Amino acid sequence: MLGSAWRRCRLPSQGVAQVQQVRASVEACEAVVARWQGVRSAYRQHLANLSRIVHPWRLVDTTRQTSPEVERQLHGEIQGLETLLKTHGLPVKKDILDKVGRSIYSSL
Repeated sequence: MLGSAWRRCRLPSQGVAQVQQVRASVEACEAVVARWQGVRSAYRQHLANLSRIVHPWRLVDTTRQTSPEVERQLHGEIQGLETLLKTHGLPVKKDILDKVGRSIYSSL
C-alpha cells in the first residue's frame, strides 16, 4: 500500500528540475523582499530620527536644544536619508530634500 502511494507522489526527473528551479526563484524573491524590508526599516528610522531632532527638548536628558544643534543634526540626518536613497537606487528628489531642509531651518 505504502509503495504504491510513494510511486504516485514521486516526481519524474523533469519534475525535480522544475521544483529546484521554482525553489531557486522563491529564494531569490525572498532575498529581494528581505532587502527592501531592510531599506524600509532604515527609512523609517530616519523619519523617527527627524521627529526626535525637531523636538524642542532632548529626549535623553530633557534639556532644551539650541537652534545650531538642531540645524546640525537635521543636516546630518537629511544627508543620511539622501545616502540611503542613492545607495538603493531610489530616485533622489534633491529639490524636495532641499525644500524640507529650508522649511525646517527657517522655523528654527
